[in-house]
Order: sequence, then C-alpha cells, then structure tokens
Amino acid sequence: MSVPSLLDTFPEELLERILYFCVVAAPDPQASRPSWQPQRRRAYTRLTPLLVCKSFYRIALPHYYHTVHLTTPEQSSCLRTLLRRRTYLARSVRRLVVTCVASDTSPAMRLCTGLTALDVTLDPYADSESFCDTLETLENMTCFTLRKQHNIYLTMPSVRRFMTRIAATIAAWPRLESANLAFRLSDDDGPVSGIAQALSFAPSLRSFSTEIPSLWNEAILRISHNPKLEKIVLGGEDAARGGGLYMVQARKHPRLAELIKNGTPMIRTRAHTMIVPPKMVSSLSEVVKGAPTPQVARHRSLKKGGRFC
Repeated sequence: MSVPSLLDTFPEELLERILYFCVVAAPDPQASRPSWQPQRRRAYTRLTPLLVCKSFYRIALPHYYHTVHLTTPEQSSCLRTLLRRRTYLARSVRRLVVTCVASDTSPAMRLCTGLTALDVTLDPYADSESFCDTLETLENMTCFTLRKQHNIYLTMPSVRRFMTRIAATIAAWPRLESANLAFRLSDDDGPVSGIAQALSFAPSLRSFSTEIPSLWNEAILRISHNPKLEKIVLGGEDAARGGGLYMVQARKHPRLAELIKNGTPMIRTRAHTMIVPPKMVSSLSEVVKGAPTPQVARHRSLKKGGRFC
C-alpha cells in the first residue's frame, strides 16, 4: 500500500491560489530593455511551476494565460494559433496588454471569449479601424487602460482618429467599472473631450485614473459628473507635491474635490485658519505679559571660574 505524499493531502483550492501568484504575469507593460544591454538568465520564470509535475501543470495552466502581453507581431500570431488549437484556453485569457497592434492582434482578441481587462498603448502606425471594430464586440469589458509613449503626441492625425473610435467604443461597454488614461489630459474639442464625455455617461464606472494636469482644464471635471463614479486617482509628480495649480481650481468644485480626495490619499483639503478677534488678541497679550519668566537652571557642569561658559 503506497503512502500518500504531502502534496496529495494539501487542499487543491489553496494550492491553486498559491500557484496563481507564481504564474500570472504583471498587469503593467514591461519596460523594454536596450538591445546593447545583456539579459540576465534567471534560475526560474513563470513557466517553472508548470514543469514540476502533472498536477501543477493542470492547476496552473489556466492562470498562466490569465494575463497575456503582446509586444511584437510574432506574439500576436502565436496567440492566435494557440487559441485556435486549444480552444479551452480562450476563457482563461482575462487581461490583454497590447503595446504593438499588429494584423493578427484583432483576430486573436476575438478568440479571447473571457476577456474583461485591456491595456492598450497608442500606436500611430496601427490599423485602428479593424482594431476598434474588435473592441466594440467586447461587451464584458470591465477595466480599460490607455497609454502613450513619450514621443507620441495627441495632435497626430492617426492618434486622433484612434481616440475618436475609442470614445465611441466606451459607449458600447455597459459593464466598464475602471478606466485609466495614463497621460495628462488636455481640454480640447477633439477626441479627449469625446472620451471624457463618454466616461461621464458610463453606467457602471466606479474608478477613473489619470495623471494630474499641470494647469486647470475641464476634462476631469466633465468625467466627475458621472453619478456612479466613486473615486478619481491622480498620479504624477504634481500629485505627490499636493496637486499644484490644478488642485487650487479643483477645490472650487465640491464633487470633483471629494472624488479626488477618495482616490488620491496624498491630496488633502487645505486646513482653515481661524481668525482671532482683536479683543481676544489684546487679552492674550496681557496674559503673556503677566506670566512669570522661567528661570534658567544652573548646573555645576556649566560653571567654570564663577562664570557660565
């Protein structure tokens, strides 16, 4: 009679939770490494737990595809081929992080039937029409993040077209709960205003995140009009310093200031200074004048030759 191993007596629900944290990829886009910088070979990767035994492979495989990063056209093509061969993994893909929109990206996204979170980096050279057509079919989307690189400008024609389609796509997501525009918003009559207007009418939006603007504009104010919104998270260096000039104007709008306070803990409303009447000032000065003067304690260690050093 074989003796059961310790792994056999371990609860599978607890083991699954442990393997989840071992194999799930980071939700944020990975920083690109320069071509001249050598890569360090690590002793283990996210794939390591799947190679331990058959039980680990069976439990951890769905979580391994929970978050998928698409940074090259080859990765989009591989994901498309994989999901066509192993259709049971399509429900396992819950989050896509797309930093390179390729021709195979849209077909691969259509196969991800369980997709609920999307992180997209603006690509001015991508086919935005086909990509946004696919986004409109993702009715179960609950979390959306839009990023841009430092050398991509919102005034570029291709970027403006892409953001205009994004504004129309947000209206097709009734379950959207969290939105993150990871760049500074500007108040214009173009696609930024369109996205702000769409978010102000999102029926399930609970949280909105963005970088705090340097100067006041009404883009975030427009989003704060959403009655379902619970918090606004502001990031950036100005937020760490208290909000700068933007918060001076934001405090004039109670609803906006309350949402920022709920989502950005480092920003607090300024303390109010109490105005003391002149009569109280004069009475306080008399009390101070009548108070006894404290005596300086003399210690023998401070004394030298009858005088203090």
